[in-house]
Amino acid sequence: MSIQILQEKIRNRKNPIILSLEPAPNLIPPFLYEECDTLAQCYDRFCRGLLESLAGILPGVRFCLSSFLALGPDGFGILPPLMTYAKELDYYVILDGLPEGWSEVGQTLAERVFGSNAFYPADSVMLNGYCGSDAVAFWLPYCKGGGKSIFVLTKSPNRSSVEIQDLYLGGRLVHTAMADLIGHWGSDGKMAGGYTDVGAVVGAPYPESDPKSSGEIYPDVPSGYRRRQQQSQSQEVYPRL
Repeated sequence: MSIQILQEKIRNRKNPIILSLEPAPNLIPPFLYEECDTLAQCYDRFCRGLLESLAGILPGVRFCLSSFLALGPDGFGILPPLMTYAKELDYYVILDGLPEGWSEVGQTLAERVFGSNAFYPADSVMLNGYCGSDAVAFWLPYCKGGGKSIFVLTKSPNRSSVEIQDLYLGGRLVHTAMADLIGHWGSDGKMAGGYTDVGAVVGAPYPESDPKSSGEIYPDVPSGYRRRQQQSQSQEVYPRL
């Protein structure tokens, strides 16, 4: 159901691009430093301005948790209200950068993001699945019955990702082995629109990279493509929805 909502927003707005909110001090306009007392206030105004300017144009927004964690307690304070504001503006809200968690830690994380008393009001999360099935196990029930979705890292957009993710493992690339796992995790949850609620994040670390080749392994797996533009920027595109 969650992926269907994202599908509808993409089709209605005729735009597959997701706004990526990953603020850093060098990206903040100078005038905000003059008008705000703290860096957290700068981040808050910067993000709210982008959300308001692109509301109704872009279907969703990705919040990078790490950017806000770097601010300490102030970052924790502004992120949940920003996510709530994004939902009020009718964005599909994705939270990225959660730490890997299994056993009780993973269960608590999933409850705090997808549970009935969620602290972070997200429709979807991006997870690192390279710790194996334990890293996603507690999130899957929310996909299959809770109206949520997850996107699991298949190939990251940073250039050094090839040092590990493009190694051969048993006659196939490591990142294609991850794509196989993602297809398995979502295999029993196909929605009416033809996709599952377990998607893949596929990066293009070089201009000549073709991230779509990995996404084609499982045609029913929704894929978000991240193409590296500059050292501090990346573009999120969800054309396979």
